[in-house]
Amino acid sequence: MVTPELAREYARRGVKLIDPEEGALCLLRELAWGEESADAVVYTASGW
Repeated sequence: MVTPELAREYARRGVKLIDPEEGALCLLRELAWGEESADAVVYTASGW
């Protein structure tokens, strides 16, 4: 979650926010089925 001020700044820069519920589900999926050797996991709302 971000503050409204930070959300506005992200929007000004064209950065989309990840839905909190979807972000939590992605994290849980990664913890349950992700590769153990992964050092980092990056999720974006931009389709990157």
